Amino acid sequence: MSDDAEGPDRDAVWDRLLGGLLGVHIGDSLGASLEFSAPNTGPPLRDIVGGGPFGWEAGAATDDTDLTVCVARGYAALARGELSDEPEALTHWIAGDMVAWLHSDPVDVGGTTATALGRIARGEDPLTAGASHDRSAANGGLMRCLPTALARPDATTRRRESQLISGITHREPRCLDAVVAYNDMAHLLVEGADPVEAIDRAVAALHAHEHDPRTREAITEARHAAAMPWQPGGSVLTSLAIAVWAIGQPRPAEDLLIEVCNAGGDADTNGAIAGGLLGVRDGASGWPTRWVHALERGAELGDLAHPLHALRHAG
Repeated sequence: MSDDAEGPDRDAVWDRLLGGLLGVHIGDSLGASLEFSAPNTGPPLRDIVGGGPFGWEAGAATDDTDLTVCVARGYAALARGELSDEPEALTHWIAGDMVAWLHSDPVDVGGTTATALGRIARGEDPLTAGASHDRSAANGGLMRCLPTALARPDATTRRRESQLISGITHREPRCLDAVVAYNDMAHLLVEGADPVEAIDRAVAALHAHEHDPRTREAITEARHAAAMPWQPGGSVLTSLAIAVWAIGQPRPAEDLLIEVCNAGGDADTNGAIAGGLLGVRDGASGWPTRWVHALERGAELGDLAHPLHALRHAG
């Protein structure tokens, strides 16, 4: 059962669901050109052109998109009946796909993610492999969590799976709270909620079961911030705050994502996280066709949207 008594129009849900998946890839590919850079003070980069510190091809998927695909493929396997509908079984399946991705020798992979997946490859349980110490509050679990919000309308299931899937690599309390709040907001946006309402409801829900009040404080501050709450580095709370700030701004998703990515720093991951929420807010129809057509894995994400949509309505 959904959090809302009456469901929205299925076509609108489809547009927002697909918009979120594409938004992760768009923000990832747009931001990849500016990763690790200082804030861009010249004319803003408005197109997906590749380059950056890793010399990406235009529209290439970095680890943000690749690992989001791993999560989405887990739900697709679930929709096909290839594994039992239990959070732990799903988590193990996704962890195995992530390990296979790591063994494909990706161009870029975060240190916390690589360490945890290496432990799993050596036999550690994915339910306990993720880092949980205070210095591991990075954004690697948040960047890939959106498929859970799209597939799971039931709040209890969504929150449990959000935490388990983040915990494959990132189990620090702020990371676990961040994915729950982000996916609650994404779910409500899919259902057609006003962005400010979605933020406030997610904060209220988080208050009842949070692990670390700093996550709720970061969301609340971002909700009222006039300027984007940017900081260098890959902190999960910074990335979450940027995404919250973005969806609360009454501007088109295109303009907001350009601003997020041109801020530099962890631009690809900040772009992916903000792009996911902006895409759910404004729908696939809100993204410029020049961006959508440039995406290396855009068609694959379009295919994966179908089982996520089916699971959502089966739920």
